[in-house]
Amino acid sequence: MLKGEISRPTGPARYAMSGRNHAPTLVLLTPVGRGLEPWAPLLPQLERFFRVLRLDLPAPQNADDALAVLDALGLDRAHWAALGVATVALRAAVSAPKRVLRLVLVGVGALDDTLELAGVVAPALLVTSSGSTSAPPEHVEQVQRRLVGAGLVVHDGGEGFIADQSDEVATTLIEFLRD
Repeated sequence: MLKGEISRPTGPARYAMSGRNHAPTLVLLTPVGRGLEPWAPLLPQLERFFRVLRLDLPAPQNADDALAVLDALGLDRAHWAALGVATVALRAAVSAPKRVLRLVLVGVGALDDTLELAGVVAPALLVTSSGSTSAPPEHVEQVQRRLVGAGLVVHDGGEGFIADQSDEVATTLIEFLRD
């Protein structure tokens, strides 16, 4: 595993890279203050198919900081997955569409109305759970309507569905990203 940080005007952007070196890159984003660990339950499965780059970006999180980490590591294009917040991944998809292969938005219940989603050309998948209170399926469906052509997968469970159903959630991501 390769760990490090790069200096950014807003603060240090930390990263951890693991998995297969010559596989497609998968960028994993988490909300500010959550660190690199929220995706940990899925790593054993994801690392079998991808070079996994987990990012811990400084506040306020922005796509430029995420893209700067990719630049520093010599990574041109990647799949992107965001947990809880989608703004960074969506802004990267709009501002640098050739660098975003596919998008997975996990547990995203609402989006900033000012986000211009018409420029998102990458295939997208939204993932939530039937018992989520922060991203209930009916709210995720509203996000889906704004992302033309996006798919939706609803897993059973509540807020902890990523940890509770890590194999199923990882399979959902892998099948979509490898399609």
